[in-house]
Amino acid sequence: MRLFIAINLPSDLKTIIGQRKSQLVPLINKNLAGRITWVRPEIYHLTIKFCGDIQSMNYDKISKIVASTVNNFNSFKICLTNLQLWPKKNPRLLKLAIKPNTVLNELTIALSAKLDASGLLDPKLAGSKPPHLTIARLAGHWSGEYSLENINETFFVSQLDIMSSDLTPTGPNYTLLDSFKLKP
Repeated sequence: MRLFIAINLPSDLKTIIGQRKSQLVPLINKNLAGRITWVRPEIYHLTIKFCGDIQSMNYDKISKIVASTVNNFNSFKICLTNLQLWPKKNPRLLKLAIKPNTVLNELTIALSAKLDASGLLDPKLAGSKPPHLTIARLAGHWSGEYSLENINETFFVSQLDIMSSDLTPTGPNYTLLDSFKLKP
């Protein structure tokens, strides 16, 4: 099973971002080189840690690691800011940036460290990557700086979710496997 740890967005925020994205699609498709695959708004989420392909017998161990990590953190707010190409060199994603957030950073680092130390993940996935909200996946040559409209949407985070991902020709399908509440 292919797993990742995520913060799922509230439905109303997915709608807002989807509406703004629909205004950008013609502009980006017309003005930028390279191929782009847009993510469906109903599956928008912040990826906290990609776990990769996991043997199902290890799921309970991963779940316990997430639960024990989440127990140490309070709920918090996140502010989504603007669209960015990521990484800067040879970008593969169009993502929504997140305003710097100490709690989110500490949670991401702690969770990554515990999961990496468990030996349950592929060592190639080790390390803490910045949480991100993918709007589109990119292929081909992309370069330059693109200044796109600011989003500036804030939402409250009260839980982390373990999600499974099934890749299909029409895009990924995600299934919520488990949710873990942060402290109020």
